[in-house]
Parts: sequence; C-alpha cells; structure tokens
Amino acid sequence: MRRIYFSIAIILSLFIFSQCKKEVDAYPDRPLPAPETKILAHKGGGGGGPFQENTIEAAIYGFEQTEGIEIDLQLSRNNTIWLFHDEFFYECNGKDKSRIPGQTDNEIRTFIACQTQPYKLSTLEEVFQYHRNHHLNKKISLDVKSWLPTAYSNTTSYMVRLADQISDLVKAYSMQNYILVECENAVFLNRIKKNRTGVETYLTTFGDFYEGMRKALKAGYTGLSYKYGGPNTLTVENMELLRRKGLKIEIWTLESKDEILKIAEELKPDYIQTDNVLLQ
Repeated sequence: MRRIYFSIAIILSLFIFSQCKKEVDAYPDRPLPAPETKILAHKGGGGGGPFQENTIEAAIYGFEQTEGIEIDLQLSRNNTIWLFHDEFFYECNGKDKSRIPGQTDNEIRTFIACQTQPYKLSTLEEVFQYHRNHHLNKKISLDVKSWLPTAYSNTTSYMVRLADQISDLVKAYSMQNYILVECENAVFLNRIKKNRTGVETYLTTFGDFYEGMRKALKAGYTGLSYKYGGPNTLTVENMELLRRKGLKIEIWTLESKDEILKIAEELKPDYIQTDNVLLQ
C-alpha cells in the first residue's frame, strides 16, 4: 500500500512540474542579456567576517570586500526598520523571548543596553546614510522576514507598513538604482511594486524553480531569490529559460570558493550571496 501511495505521489509531482513548466513556456519571451555575476556579502558581511552580523560595521566591511550586501530586516512598533535575522531575541532576564515587531524602539534599546557582551543593533537608515555619504555604487538586497507573528505584525498591515517605510527611505536617500527586495510574501512585494520607487522585487523560492518562475511571471516581479540545492537542481537549460522570460535571479547561500566560481561561470546568475566574502 505504501508503494502505491509513493507511486501516486511521484506521478502527481511530475504532473504538477509539467504543468508549471507549460505555464512558464506560455509567457512571451523578453530576453535579458547574460549578466556579470555580482557577489553579495550575506548578513551584511557579518556571516563570516570579523563583525557582528547585520550591523552597520558588518555592512561597511561587506561593501569593502564585495559588490554589494544582503541584510535582514524587521520593523518595530515605531516603524523603524532594524537589521536582525533571527525570530527572537532574549530579554534582559535571559529567559523571556521577544520579537522585534512586538517591541518599541525604546524597548529594543533597553535590550541592547543590558547585554553583558558587546552587542549592537543597527537600522536600515544607517546603512543608507553610509551608502549615500560615501557615493557607493553597490547593490543592497533587503531580505524581509514574513514569519514573525505578534499582536502587532500578524496581519497584512505589517507587510504594507514595512514596504512603505522601505519605499520612503529609498526616496529620501535616492537609492532607487541600488535596492533589491526579497520575500516570499506577495502582499509585501506587490506593495513595493505599487509604490513605484524602482526597487527590484525578488520572490523567495525554497527549491521549486518552475513554480517560482510561474508566480514571478504572473505577478510581474523582477525575478527569484532562490535557495540553492532545492528539488529542481539549477541547470544551464532552466537558467536560459529564466533569462529568456525576462527574469533575474539571486542564489543563496554558497560558501565554497570553487562552487561560487563554477556557478558564476556556468549558470551566470545575477547575484550570489555568500558568507565567504574573501573567496578563500
């Protein structure tokens, strides 16, 4: 009986895969030229560098070492965009856990001040200020977390507010040509598109390449943010299809220098995110 169920599951998967590819093929061609792959420092350059991840110090290091950075964003109750990756941080008693979307800026600063080890949280505005003040020609990919439920963020309004705050900062610092956003949440990506700031939109895809392409084409997004090593292994053929349909791609997270160089040469993605910013 298990074999029968397993066989049925395989048949259904193949059918869905075939249907997704047919839908992708049906979209008109809008060919893009092969890009020069850019390396982005994961977590701002703090993933494998000498600085705490997702801080202004890590971002500066990432800018110095690569062609751009990737940073993780969360929005406080005061509508401040903080750089933070994890779901929780522990409060000063070391026991209670909180999420940034459920905290005010003062509560977040209290958390920072009570740490026994050197610790810092930075804001997106600090990164934009540095980028503008130093006249950088570097890309910044903003990874937006949509799985942070609190009484203040467990609604679509949180994603809309976050999109609007990003858009306002992009306009204020004239960052239109430098910003990409990546997220699996359509409410957020659609709001970014609606705000018409020139920010590129990348649908986060955890492995299903053709389904991701289908959704991105249907919604009119810039491309895919793709977790490398999913069930649909990236090939030259499907990358050529992506390019032919007018989509771009970010691939994350590669660490081996040899693998990074191989993927850049053979598949020619637009961006590769890595903690190995020195390519050692």
